[in-house]
Amino acid sequence: MHVALHISCGPLRLVIGFIMGRYLYPYQQYNMFRTARKLKPLGYQTRSFIDVRVAQFTKIKQHPNADSLYLGTVQVGADPADTKQICSGLVRFYKPEDLEGRKIVIVNNLKPAKLRGEPSEVMTLCSEIVDGDNVEIDLLTPPEGSNPGDHLVFEGHEEEIAKSVNPKKFAKLAGRLKTNQDGFVTLDGKLLKDKHGNGVKSKLLDALVR
Repeated sequence: MHVALHISCGPLRLVIGFIMGRYLYPYQQYNMFRTARKLKPLGYQTRSFIDVRVAQFTKIKQHPNADSLYLGTVQVGADPADTKQICSGLVRFYKPEDLEGRKIVIVNNLKPAKLRGEPSEVMTLCSEIVDGDNVEIDLLTPPEGSNPGDHLVFEGHEEEIAKSVNPKKFAKLAGRLKTNQDGFVTLDGKLLKDKHGNGVKSKLLDALVR
């Protein structure tokens, strides 16, 4: 024999409604949240807090106040007029003619700083191996076919790009940003890639990137 229970008592309805609202509904929301997280695609828009992109040297000369620095202009966007000034300590490693017109990888959103009286608005990324007094540096090579302004992202990173990054915060990446045994640039083992999935490379293997 089947018995149907019809809830007609006002107080009983309130109690049952409270129990469902207090326990069941939040549980359903939690499950929906978990499902949404599982379905969320890790696409090209996922980024780390640093704005890593392709740039190109358009001008390069000796810094007027420092023998060890170059003072240059780099194109940082698709528009040739989208340029920034850079001070770089590459004098020991590259001649000016080796840099002018060269495509490089930069951090575009570091807080600008003055180096020997000249503002530096971006920072080049290089791999580096230090062996005693011997220092070897290699400017990172953007993927083939890259153009100034192309964004580069670390696979799986979901942090939004910060408007401006304090150099001290960037310095905390020291030891985590490096090349792997094949020369590809990684952050915590995650490859730095362009939107087509092509990796950024260096000729220096198992090297720190600064």
